[in-house]
Parts: sequence; C-alpha cells; structure tokens
Amino acid sequence: MFQEHALYPWLTVRENVEFGMKLSGVSKETRLEKSNYFLKMVHLHGYEDYRIHEISGGMRQRVALARALVIDSEILLMDEPFSALDAITREEMQDVFIDLWQKQKVSTILVTHYVEEALYLGQKIIVMTSAPGGIYKIIDNPLFSDKNFRDREIFSSLSKEIRNYLKKAGSKNER
Repeated sequence: MFQEHALYPWLTVRENVEFGMKLSGVSKETRLEKSNYFLKMVHLHGYEDYRIHEISGGMRQRVALARALVIDSEILLMDEPFSALDAITREEMQDVFIDLWQKQKVSTILVTHYVEEALYLGQKIIVMTSAPGGIYKIIDNPLFSDKNFRDREIFSSLSKEIRNYLKKAGSKNER
C-alpha cells in the first residue's frame, strides 16, 4: 500500500478492490464475497459503484487498504499510507487499520516518519539510519499489547527516547 492510493480512476471502488483477484483468476463469486467483506470492514459499504474521483482522499486510502488485504498476502507492506491525509482522517485510518489487523492478523511492515504513528500502530519500532539506510535500534513497544495509548507518561517517555535515537542515527526525516 502506497503513500498515494494508486487506484485506477476508470474503475469503480469494487473493481479496484477486486483487481488483483481478477488478474489471479479468482472466480466472480469469490471476488464478490471477498470484496463485500473487506469493503464493509473499511466502512465503504454502499460506495461499491462509485468512481474514484467521486470519493474523498480518506475513502480512497480505505479502498487501497481493502485492495491490499483482499489478496490474502502473508505480509502487507505499507509505505507511509496515511501521510497524505489530514490529521483527523489519518487518525480514522489508523483506527480502521487497527481493527482490520486485529481481525486479519496479517504481518505488516509500516514505514512512517511520524513517531506518534509508530507508537500507535507498531508492535516493534525500528529506527533507521539515513543514507545508506540501516537498522539503528529496535524497540519493543509496550503500548502495543493493550493499546494503552492514553498513558501520557509512557507515551511521552517513548516518544522522547525514539526522537533521541533518530538524532543519534543521523536521520534527516524526523518530524
């Protein structure tokens, strides 16, 4: 899943979600069943026949998320999928992702430059060095297990710790 949704504008929401399955020869009945399931999961039931230009940016990212999940990959790679969204839509998409992850349990690698997003979504946080990229530090996220994201003391402490690692790693991408 990309920063930009990378959807086909000439296809409907459903056709975009079913695209990979269609290329793989999945039957029409199975495609319909799976696309219905994932469109409901991303809260797009009722928008199946809309064209991409008829829906909002957040809705487009939900279509892209449904399209990525519907093909049953073992690993989902998400390259800053929420960075182009406004703050409220980004938070909504993060919550949608958490709900989906809890149901699907697909291994996910999420690339982000937002420390808060990493803390909210990550089980492990990997701080990378700048060019050439390498692993500087791997942090187990204690907020992940029970999603006690509201614990400001732990959150603040981890956020400072990660920002310090980013500075030490020479990262130019800290935000």
